[in-house]
Amino acid sequence: MVVEEIKSRKDLCSIRAVDKIFHALATPKVFHTLYLSWSLRALSHGRNIIRDLAPYVRRVFFNGWRAYLPGEYRSGKDQCVCECLCGGECENVCECPDSPGFTDDEHHIRQTFALIPSPLPYSGSSSTLVQRPLSTGIDSLVLKNLPPGFSDVYHKPEFSDLISQLSYLKIAIRARNYNSLENHLWGRTMEDAIFRPCNMSGNLTSLAIACKSTWFPRLPPFYALELPKLSYLSLTRFIFDERSGIDEFIIEHGETIRCLKLILCPLLIVREPASGDARTTWKEVFDPMAAALKHVVDLTLKTGATGYISDMTQAYVEKDEDGVEFMDPYELPANCVDDWSTLQNFREVVKERVGGHVDHDGDSEEEGE
Repeated sequence: MVVEEIKSRKDLCSIRAVDKIFHALATPKVFHTLYLSWSLRALSHGRNIIRDLAPYVRRVFFNGWRAYLPGEYRSGKDQCVCECLCGGECENVCECPDSPGFTDDEHHIRQTFALIPSPLPYSGSSSTLVQRPLSTGIDSLVLKNLPPGFSDVYHKPEFSDLISQLSYLKIAIRARNYNSLENHLWGRTMEDAIFRPCNMSGNLTSLAIACKSTWFPRLPPFYALELPKLSYLSLTRFIFDERSGIDEFIIEHGETIRCLKLILCPLLIVREPASGDARTTWKEVFDPMAAALKHVVDLTLKTGATGYISDMTQAYVEKDEDGVEFMDPYELPANCVDDWSTLQNFREVVKERVGGHVDHDGDSEEEGE
């Protein structure tokens, strides 16, 4: 009972040193959560504890954006040493091979990322994901700074097994909207390596996806994703257009979602005359959501008080010094009116129905921590 009440990791480590009994009692709490970053120091520590302590690990936090690799740890220009949770071994798992299904341009991007110097992402960054589950008890996984899928590790059965057993998954990615090929790879990675195993198991209850860039990439299609137990959904800095199907996904899961967070996500209207079904007002987006979210008790909608989205009825277009647009401009229909009031009504409908918490626009934003 004494050990259960202690929250401080430092105090728990001190208790472990008292005797064998306290060591056995405190160890599961001390190593319940494992934090890994891209560094050789983290790798050496992880290698020392993984074999003996893997059965106690339930949550894994991974930060893989920056790589600090001395020259002796690299084995060729097209390879990068990766830290992997695979029995404590350090492997060269990213050789950028000619994998089937990739076009010549995609192969070029894969090779290019392998040669980018630190601190930009090596192609090996994605290979440092968990290749083999530390234990069958892991139910929560946080992946920070996830780059697009340039590695075959995403297609390993061990990776799918790990994703399929999770109940909580949080991903923060880096994506550049002006790089259509990179976004294509990132979207396909999410769809094939993340969504598919989640879909097969149906265990996921909490899903959070955040883009840590200052512009808005498009989400991969949500049409095929069914999560019958989903109660928490958080999305940060993504374009919700008709191709992503995100609003339909939210509506279909309205019976189970209890917490919804849309942070700096422009719900932009796409005019596609050929399809004949283009939406013309925000009301067509928010009203069905409000009607479907019957059990939500926590609703957070932040729409850019920090300057990322100046108005819900304007497309966000940014240009660099050379005039290159970071994202394709969206042209609103001529009869589109200012539907800002619809967003307010969405909040009020949910608030009145369940008496829940509704967070209005603020200067803060939620990032993928």
